[in-house]
Amino acid sequence: MNPRLKAEVVTLSGCETAIGKPTRAEGFQGLVRAFLFAGAENVIAAAWRVPDSSTADLLPGVYKSLLDQELAPVEALRQAKLRYLESVPPAAPERAHPHYWGAWMLWGAGAVSER
Repeated sequence: MNPRLKAEVVTLSGCETAIGKPTRAEGFQGLVRAFLFAGAENVIAAAWRVPDSSTADLLPGVYKSLLDQELAPVEALRQAKLRYLESVPPAAPERAHPHYWGAWMLWGAGAVSER
């Protein structure tokens, strides 16, 4: 696996993209690992099935924070999750449940805050 990809953040926006297969010798194998090995600095992926509406509400906020505020990827994801929770309509309080936003995780160099 020669690194060929030059990307600060790769987002795997499909459901269950963080799931992979554990192996004895190689550890966890999946899309996240493949993108990290290919050269992505950070990968955002979902650990379970997430409703499309929640994905569409949350993920653009990550890139908005990365571009507009120049936040580290871990902080951009955190801010997007907080904005998502603040935007949950009173008529649909169930959308604040972590099922709708908690699946999105970050792997890579920006997964640890520098604070």
